[in-house]
Parts: sequence; structure tokens; C-alpha cells
Amino acid sequence: MQPISEDLRNRIISCLKNGYSISKAVKITGASRGTVHNVRKTIKNDVNSIKAGRPKLLSSSDDQYLVRLVTVKGQKNAVEARNTLENDFQKIVSAQTVRRSLRRSGSTSFVKPQKPLLSEVNRRKRLGWALNHVDWTMEDWKRVIWSDETKVNRFGSEEGM
Repeated sequence: MQPISEDLRNRIISCLKNGYSISKAVKITGASRGTVHNVRKTIKNDVNSIKAGRPKLLSSSDDQYLVRLVTVKGQKNAVEARNTLENDFQKIVSAQTVRRSLRRSGSTSFVKPQKPLLSEVNRRKRLGWALNHVDWTMEDWKRVIWSDETKVNRFGSEEGM
């Protein structure tokens, strides 16, 4: 295969950068289809090629915002993040799109581990109070006014009822 002239190469590049197809560049320059194709391969990164497929609904800044929502602002799931995105930016996307965006950003889904609702400090205070009152008699307890009558559930077991 003999090398092509610099002038012909520049004309082919000019045609391709102006958005002409390979067939149209062949007609304009008079070069063979293979020559135009080979020149196009060498400059492929410079040529604005036609993008295929549907454009993304979420930009990279939207992706970063979603990651912040879930990690810093404490959104529990993709549906909550989707609702916040819709309210803040009027972008209507599905929860699945939000999940895909978070996955692309490196986040992984997991079931949040349940923790007791009492902190370590409160547990120590309660234990101290109980140890102080362990030797109370029945008469001491009868003098206590039980005003709270609160039902306590560990881990929110009746949350959905």
C-alpha cells in the first residue's frame, strides 16, 4: 500500500471533521473508501462521531448530589432520593435510574443493620439507677407515682402497624 499525499489526507480529515459520512468524503476527495476509512481510524478521537443511544437523564453533578443525599443527608433508599431529586431539581426519574446512578458512583446497596435504640451512655445511666434501687422494699415502690405508662418496643417492631 502506497502512502497518500499530505494534501489528500488533510482534505479527508477536513471532510470528516465537517461531519460528512465516509461515502460523502469519498465522493468529494476522490480517494478510495478504504483510504478514507483508514484515515478516519487514525483520527477517530478528533472527529465528532455521532453518539448512539438515549442521552443520560442525570448529569455527573446530579450523580454527585445523589451520593451526598444517601451518604451525608441520610436518605434511606432510592425512592426517597428520587423524590428529593424531583422536588429540588424538577428532574423526573425512576427509582431504578437512581439505583443505577449510585452504582455507577461506586455505592453498593445493603440492608442497614438494626441497632438498639439506647446509646451506651443511656444504658450505663439506667444500670446505675437500677443498681441504686435494687434494695428497695415493696413499700418504697408503692410510693412511686407511675405516670408514664409508656410501651417500649426494641427495634421498632410495630412500626408498620
